[in-house]
Amino acid sequence: MNVQLRVFDKATASVLLDEPLSALFGAGSGGDPYVLYDDIASRWYVSAFDSDDAGLFLAVSNDSNPLDGFQVYDLRNNIGGFPDYHKPGYNKDAIFLAYNDFGAGTAQATIVSIDKAAIFDGNAYLLCLGA
Repeated sequence: MNVQLRVFDKATASVLLDEPLSALFGAGSGGDPYVLYDDIASRWYVSAFDSDDAGLFLAVSNDSNPLDGFQVYDLRNNIGGFPDYHKPGYNKDAIFLAYNDFGAGTAQATIVSIDKAAIFDGNAYLLCLGA
């Protein structure tokens, strides 16, 4: 469940892309994907559990068309534990991932901030804002 990415043509409802998350991320995914369109940067973000649910994958589209490819980041070293119920967000300067970290045995609300300019250049810079 929840391990497939499908892109539809809005006008015709035809399927333009249908692939497993493992193809998008280049590794197995625990699923629970979240897809978000950033209308400020004209980019798509896809986040999901990594292979062993100890971190998150983040895919950032190369442009506004999701068929033009994604840059993929494994945030395991920056997001540890069990980042459940993750929700992405954004503003002009950053991408945010909010989640409950169950890694310590209790749910700790955490927000990670990712510098947009750095990630668009292929250099993810993350900052943990709260736990």
